[in-house]
Amino acid sequence: MPFWNKGIEDSPQIEDDKRAAQAVQPPSRKKEKVEMAREERQTSEMNALLGKGASFEGKLTFEGTVRVDGIFKGEIHTDDVLVIGETAKVEAEMKVGTAVVNGEVRGNITATKAIELSNPAKVRGNLKTPSLMIEKGVIFEGSCSMDADTRKVAPPPGKTFGKPEQQPQTDK
Repeated sequence: MPFWNKGIEDSPQIEDDKRAAQAVQPPSRKKEKVEMAREERQTSEMNALLGKGASFEGKLTFEGTVRVDGIFKGEIHTDDVLVIGETAKVEAEMKVGTAVVNGEVRGNITATKAIELSNPAKVRGNLKTPSLMIEKGVIFEGSCSMDADTRKVAPPPGKTFGKPEQQPQTDK
């Protein structure tokens, strides 16, 4: 270290300035962490990518996770995960395990597990899924059907479906 800087970094004024600078910085936000974790999850085990600027027309069938950031027209079939990125424009009928949508979609999505619509998604079509998450700011035009087969609905206490309620008999 040059002699003219000797001792300056150790001075109390410099330490106070460092602490003040740290205090001014905003704390990390939970939403940012959630988004980073979601992005990491989406890209960690990706099998294929249709990148930004690419276009494809036809039928896509795959296993694992596929991310679309380009233009796709046709049909998509999988039991696994389809991620539609922010720059994607998809016009397709989709039958998937899980769909994570961040871009534009025109067409119906049927998911056996879940559908997540994250801002800035624009979805025009019908959704059918047992689990749906729509983030604030998403544009969704269509209808949604939640599969009754995959959700267990318990009858109210003391009642059974399909059978008339039996009254206890009393001796008179």
